[in-house]
Amino acid sequence: MNKILCIGNAVVDILLEGLDLKQGISKAEFYKESLMISGIQISTGGDAMNEATILGRLGAEVALVAGIGCDKSGYMIENAAKSAGVDTSKIVWSEKEKTQNIILAIQADKEKLFFREPQSNSGRFMPTEDMFYGVNIVSIASLYNTPFDCADVVKKTIRMAKKQGAVVCADVIYGVDCELDDAEMSKALQGIDYIFPNEEEAYLMTGEREIADQARKLLDYGIANVIIKRGAKGSYFRNKQTEKVYPALKGNMVDATGAGDSFLAGFCYGLANGRCPEDCFAIAGAAGLIAVESVGATEGLKDLDTLKTVLDRYQVELIDGRL
Repeated sequence: MNKILCIGNAVVDILLEGLDLKQGISKAEFYKESLMISGIQISTGGDAMNEATILGRLGAEVALVAGIGCDKSGYMIENAAKSAGVDTSKIVWSEKEKTQNIILAIQADKEKLFFREPQSNSGRFMPTEDMFYGVNIVSIASLYNTPFDCADVVKKTIRMAKKQGAVVCADVIYGVDCELDDAEMSKALQGIDYIFPNEEEAYLMTGEREIADQARKLLDYGIANVIIKRGAKGSYFRNKQTEKVYPALKGNMVDATGAGDSFLAGFCYGLANGRCPEDCFAIAGAAGLIAVESVGATEGLKDLDTLKTVLDRYQVELIDGRL
């Protein structure tokens, strides 16, 4: 299979189940010696790490590029990636900066509240050309987040990937508190083959409310294919020739953590195997569904058989044959 490079951030996630902060905690509960919740899990996270883990479990030849500290959390990330079959030789280690840890409280409505440490500078690195040697697909996993919160880093990364003839995919982490120069960043996005914002991110990137207008503007930035993730409503696809809506597979949502990362990983898996767009969307949709049906970003998808089981359950027939 073609070599895939997932480049972006990697963190350690601490997931708290049953701590409904939206409802509030009474003083009596707060002052107890301990507050009982339904579950605590510790796992690796971050978009690049999530994507690489899923791709590794699917059997893809995948490498991770992320900046992490030489600490317990960093070694946990390295070991977890290796266990998933991911090449970790391109990880950027920092002796001075620590790996970022994030606490996620999963609410009753399945939304998450985040407790973040200050952004660690371990994740702020400049990609180098040697990272892209022999790579066919590059997934920029964290557009608008470290290290891709700088237009110059984005531009250079795309240029180095294209120099190797790689297909460039890009996920988006764009919040309302983003302070980037939109005009400068929009120019840096030229050359991306597939971009994967959700509806809110597409609005923030373009200023357009209608999904077709969002896609049109992103195409105007020089992006070849726009895929706007819409959760339970599926995904919207547009390029200069085609406009299409792909429905989502319906399941039991437990935790949405990592759903977008799993979707993109599934899509990249399809691309790496030379699948047609319809098959790429089917594989991506199945991977995203598996993610939301279990707690944690990558806990549900164990291997390729897990993916096959979901495709069989929903009687999804791939155009290019079985996986």
